[in-house]
Amino acid sequence: AEAGNVQKTDAVKAAPTDTIIRPALASIAGCMLILSDKPEVYRDEANLRGLRAAAPVLFSVPGQLYDFDPRKTDHLRTTERTAIQSGANPSPIDADQFGAVCPWWLNEIALPFERWNVLHRLNWTAQPAAATRVVFADLGLDPAVDYLVYEFWSGRFLGVCRDGFEALAQEPMGLHSYAVRVRLPHPQIVSTSRHLSQGGVDLVDVKWDAAAHTLSGRSRVVGGVPYELVLAGAG
Repeated sequence: AEAGNVQKTDAVKAAPTDTIIRPALASIAGCMLILSDKPEVYRDEANLRGLRAAAPVLFSVPGQLYDFDPRKTDHLRTTERTAIQSGANPSPIDADQFGAVCPWWLNEIALPFERWNVLHRLNWTAQPAAATRVVFADLGLDPAVDYLVYEFWSGRFLGVCRDGFEALAQEPMGLHSYAVRVRLPHPQIVSTSRHLSQGGVDLVDVKWDAAAHTLSGRSRVVGGVPYELVLAGAG
């Protein structure tokens, strides 16, 4: 497509950085996920990984409780829809843009059977970003507890970490999503492949039966799309 979210690509060649980081940020921030490129772009399976991992968008609390700029949203009422085209610089309904995109985003996932954190690092620049240290205390986590850290997009397990971990170096427009789970004294889920929340939208129930030494659960999956669980043994 010559314009839109997937830039400098066509229906048979993916641009992985754009196809991942843009829909992912919409989900991380609990925003509206809109597909604005030409339909043929999405016939390329390689362009769909970021969209599939970002949808549905996360329900974020607190959410946006006010109109950021009434002049923008008024266009939805007063402007012909055909006059609002993606690829404009900027589109009349785009949010006001100023400053750099925040590089660190934290989602705290709370389900009835488990709570964990997903820390995202976005390098929304044209330059590589060096590896850096993440300190658990800065995330409000107990630095004296052991955590399992797993990076979603690369499928890399960073191991059992205490106090913090080394966030990986990034390419331009790179994204990493680190699941940080408390290490348990029995087998547990470390990550899932369905969504960047790594279980937040797909895990329905997870149970450990100490008497039977059995880890069990249920997941919501997408038909025809492979689904993977990453597990860790007893802590």
